[in-house]
Amino acid sequence: IAALLLLLVAGLVLLDTAPGHRWLADRIAGLETASGLVGVRGASESQTLEFTDGTLTVLLRVSSTGDGLRRVDGWLAPASTMTVRLTQAHGDVTTSTSPEGRFEFERVPAGRTRVWLETDVIEDVGAPHGFTTAEFDL
Repeated sequence: IAALLLLLVAGLVLLDTAPGHRWLADRIAGLETASGLVGVRGASESQTLEFTDGTLTVLLRVSSTGDGLRRVDGWLAPASTMTVRLTQAHGDVTTSTSPEGRFEFERVPAGRTRVWLETDVIEDVGAPHGFTTAEFDL
């Protein structure tokens, strides 16, 4: 049954790769990481999350700062200059990636979180590009 389900999901992803049809791919990217979404609790604990839509991969390393807050370090592959917005019930925090595709949020409260990325233009496509992670726990 698991193999059949995997084959079905792979087929749906292939059908969903046409421009403007990324909704399913975005949802599946969230499902790929959902089973490992546990809160970061201890001072020495860290967690790595990966989100992808087939054209962009976002890696997040979440670690505890020891005072109940979290540090989020992120990387984009391929590297791209984008605006990054971290949203929570507590509010939004915005930063920009470096030319190498790296970004960070140093002191983020624990809670349900989503990361939004946006750029004005993708060089090879010539169109705006956005990316949203599935919601996850910090």
